[in-house]
Amino acid sequence: MLDELRRFALIGSGVAELTKNRAEQMVRDLVAKGDVGRKDASGLVKDLLERSKENRKELLALVRGEIQDQISNLGLASSRDVERMERRVTRLEDRIKILRDEVAGAKKAAAGPKPVTKAPAKTSGAKTTTKTSSARTTGKKTQTATVPPVSKPDAAAPLHP
Repeated sequence: MLDELRRFALIGSGVAELTKNRAEQMVRDLVAKGDVGRKDASGLVKDLLERSKENRKELLALVRGEIQDQISNLGLASSRDVERMERRVTRLEDRIKILRDEVAGAKKAAAGPKPVTKAPAKTSGAKTTTKTSSARTTGKKTQTATVPPVSKPDAAAPLHP
């Protein structure tokens, strides 16, 4: 009868965890029938709970192994594989940035300084103004002055020669 109880516990624990209350109830029933003595009852409860725990661990290991095999057969990446690839992509992105910066620096160095170009001078000629006096109304024109064109200073030219 004890072997039957153990087999029942093994089968039951494979599907669901055997609780302490359930194990105690099973042992009480066996004590009531006379199949187990009262002295052996507490040891039997502990034994049933320990076997249930061991069987649950074995079942979990079996299920996990099977799942990993199926994932491997499907060719799916594990979370570890994905993390490894993310780290690799990050390193490659960093390397690309460094290479781009190096190429940009090399282009600037190869181009050298930009040549200074002067803005073309205006060819509009001189301005002429006529000044009339409003103080006297004699009708005479006063002087006519010629003002040379003003050129803008070149930004690249030194301020003092």
